[in-house]
Amino acid sequence: MALFDGYLAQLKALLPTGPAWSRDLSTVLSRVLEAMAEALARVHARAQQLRSEGDPRTTTEALEDWERVMGLPDPCAGPSPTVDQRRAQVLARFRQAGGPSAEAIIAFAADLGVTITVAPIGPFRVGRSHMGNHLGEIEMNYALEVIAPAPPNPVLECELRSVMHAHTTLIFTYV
Repeated sequence: MALFDGYLAQLKALLPTGPAWSRDLSTVLSRVLEAMAEALARVHARAQQLRSEGDPRTTTEALEDWERVMGLPDPCAGPSPTVDQRRAQVLARFRQAGGPSAEAIIAFAADLGVTITVAPIGPFRVGRSHMGNHLGEIEMNYALEVIAPAPPNPVLECELRSVMHAHTTLIFTYV
C-alpha cells in the first residue's frame, strides 16, 4: 500500500488549487486519481520484481532463459534439480573463470554451494617427494585432488569435470 499511497499523494500534489479540484475522496476526480495511482504502483512493483530477474542469484521467471544462455540444463544436475540448485548451476557457469587453477576450481565449487580444497597430485620424484607420497604415472602431473565434504556430490563432480581441460584428471575425496 505504501507505493499506492505515495503515488496518490504525488498525483494530488500535481493538481491545481481551487474549488474545481477538490481533494474530497467521494469525487470522480479522486477515484480517477486512485485508479491511476494503483496502476502506477503496480507497474513500479513489477519493475522492482523484474530487476531481480537480471541477477542469477534471485531469478525465478527468467531462470529458464538464464539456463538456455548458459547451456543448461545438462545431465550434471540430475533428473529433477531444485530451483536453488538450478540457480547455483547458472551462477557457477556465469562466474566461471575457467582453467584448472586451484583458485578457479574452488570459486566454481563455491558458486555451486560447496566448500572444497584442491591439492595437486604429481608422480613420485626422487629428491622432491617423500616417503608416503603417492606413486603415480607421468599423467599425474595433470591430476588434482578435490577434497569435499561427504557424502559424494555427483553434481559437483560432473560440473567440475565439464569445465576442466581435457588433459586434467580430477580425483574426488570426500571427508
